[in-house]
Amino acid sequence: MARSQPPPEASSTRRDAALWVGVLAPPLAWLFLLQVSYSVVTTDCRQAQPLLMHGLTLGALLLVGVGALAAWRSWKALRAEPASLESEGPGRARFMALLGLVESALFALVIVSNSISTFLLSPCD
Repeated sequence: MARSQPPPEASSTRRDAALWVGVLAPPLAWLFLLQVSYSVVTTDCRQAQPLLMHGLTLGALLLVGVGALAAWRSWKALRAEPASLESEGPGRARFMALLGLVESALFALVIVSNSISTFLLSPCD
């Protein structure tokens, strides 16, 4: 049995979704970490469970990793396509894929640097 190729609209929609995940996942992961950690710190302080804060950091880094993986796969797929001067699609897609990779690295660094204090201090400090 031969595999049928998806229609071009479906692959374009899938590619666009992967590009948006690559661009939006890293900042949303950082936002998630900030919002949830601020709301959890009072509970964590009373119960003295720093593992919860470490778990939130790990979850945010995993979400950044999902964005990086989506951006990397998009980047590799777009490198195989020839650049076309007539349409703006491949240029925009390449920019979004590269932006997703850069954002992933930047926000992973921001999340790790923000989380250093949870490793060195107790939640009540």
